[in-house]
Amino acid sequence: MDRKGAVLIYIFLVIVVLTILGVAIFNKSVSERSLAQQYVESTQAFWLAEAGVNQALSALRNDYDTASVSATELGAGEFSAQISASGSDRTVVSTGEVPSGGTARSSRDIQVEISKDIPANFYDNAIYSAGEVDLNGNSYTVNGNVIYGDDLDYSQNNITGTVTEDSSITPLARFDFQELRDLSSAQQNVYVPDHNKLVNEITGSEVFPSS
Repeated sequence: MDRKGAVLIYIFLVIVVLTILGVAIFNKSVSERSLAQQYVESTQAFWLAEAGVNQALSALRNDYDTASVSATELGAGEFSAQISASGSDRTVVSTGEVPSGGTARSSRDIQVEISKDIPANFYDNAIYSAGEVDLNGNSYTVNGNVIYGDDLDYSQNNITGTVTEDSSITPLARFDFQELRDLSSAQQNVYVPDHNKLVNEITGSEVFPSS
C-alpha cells in the first residue's frame, strides 16, 4: 500500500470517528432538551392543578352544596376540577394539563379531602388556628387555651390556659358563624360596638368576660 492510500484510510477513519461523536453529542443535546421541557411542563401542570384546587375551594365557600368548577385555560395549559360529595365531606380532584386544547404532554393530579365539620375540641380553645399566630406586645390577656398548627409568637405570662402545637389541624372549609354566635350568647360573651366602646349586648356591661 502506498503512502497516499494510507493517508486516505486515516482521513476516512477520522471522519467516521468525528461523525459518530457528532451524532452522539447531538442526540445527547436533544435528549437533555426534551427532559428539560418535560420538567418545565410537569411543573406547569402541577401549579395548574393547584389553581384548580383553589378554584374549587372558592366555589365551595360560595355554595358548599352545589359547587362546581369549569375547565379553564390558564397560561400554557388548562385545569379542571371535580367535586364529589360524601355526606358533609367533599373530595376535590384537580387536574392540570399542558398544553391546552389538545393531547396533553404533561398531566398532574391533586386530590384534596375537605370537611366542614367543626372539630370536637374547637370551642374548648380561646384561639384555634391552623396557621401562624402572632400576639404582639404585652398589653393583652388570653383567657383560655391556645392551639395552633404553624407558629406562635407570644408571651407565656399572658395566656391563662394551655398552649398546644398540633400540626395536624387544618383550616375550616366552612365556618358556621351562627353556631359560634349562639354559643357566645349563651355564655354572655357577645359584644357590639357602641360609641367607640364594646358593650355586652345581653348584660349591657362594658367589662370583657373573664372566661
